[in-house]
Amino acid sequence: MKCIYCLETKEEKDFLKEEHIIPAAFGGKTVLPSQFVCDDCNFKFGRTIETDLTSNSFISYLRTYVGPGKRGSLTKKNEVRTNIFVFEIDKFPKVLGYIRKSKPIIISQFLIDNNIKNAQFFYNSEFPEHEQLSIFQENLDKIRNYTYIPSLTLNEEIILIGFHEKNFYICAKNKDNLENTINTITTLLQSENKINFAPKEELNLFLKKGLEIKVNLINYYRAHSKIAFNCAAYLLGKDTMYDSQYNNCRNWINGDTKEYEKIILNQNFINNIEKMLLESFPDKSHKVIIFSVSHYLIGLVSFYGAEFPITTLLSKNFEPNNIHDGIICDWKNQKEYLYSEYLRKLAEEEDF
Repeated sequence: MKCIYCLETKEEKDFLKEEHIIPAAFGGKTVLPSQFVCDDCNFKFGRTIETDLTSNSFISYLRTYVGPGKRGSLTKKNEVRTNIFVFEIDKFPKVLGYIRKSKPIIISQFLIDNNIKNAQFFYNSEFPEHEQLSIFQENLDKIRNYTYIPSLTLNEEIILIGFHEKNFYICAKNKDNLENTINTITTLLQSENKINFAPKEELNLFLKKGLEIKVNLINYYRAHSKIAFNCAAYLLGKDTMYDSQYNNCRNWINGDTKEYEKIILNQNFINNIEKMLLESFPDKSHKVIIFSVSHYLIGLVSFYGAEFPITTLLSKNFEPNNIHDGIICDWKNQKEYLYSEYLRKLAEEEDF
């Protein structure tokens, strides 16, 4: 068996994981046959470009507002949240928090300056401040295993040290002197009378100005290209995708950033994109459409209706040039359709 991405021949036991065309995190249902993508590539993409797409991108933040939740679930229990990132509020420089179902939530944290003469404690106003401070103190032994969150807009004198779900987060403009800061805040926590609690009424101003999102744009585009490549393999068959005409796109997906300008197309290149996206599709559905223009084979990926369409050049030597099909993901109703079948269904309903 040969993988369509690494082109390595492997044993059957190396092709056990499911490879979704549209990620399951967004409600995708259709999977490629098991012999298309090897487990190593599935794992690699799942930990890199797909994680960036589903958890740390423009699309992922939209997902926390409207859904779906974990593995496409629509239940409240499986609602997802954004990663921890930096929020801007009116009266303070920055705070750390996340968004769940359109609601901004602050995490327990200290706002300190490099002089460490004072520290202000911010907290989730839904819970008692002293209880959150105690949890912060009890977990100090984990503080050096922190996740660093860089911020280009944070004042150089300001450092944020937050704690959430057993993990510490430190936000600063750079990593200089963070060790000294950690040592000092550890000492400071031994004496509560030096700590100022941010008033609850001031925390209600949270997220009035905006948020600071760090997005890996290269991985964002590569993830879209992989979805298009998967869909093309589903429609054309894995043997077709081994052909060298797909190597530029394959190399780009695998990490060759030099291919970017050759693979990601300017939207003006395709005249009928708007028509494809504005068909009578299910509300906020995701779409992957594979079509040919002359000898070009193109993949169009769009999430949540017509938002953020990305087009990928899959091949510039495609024969025959008569394909126009794809996948429509109606995640709200947990259904998926072939693009051609869905258009046929619409036509039949209009005739009726």
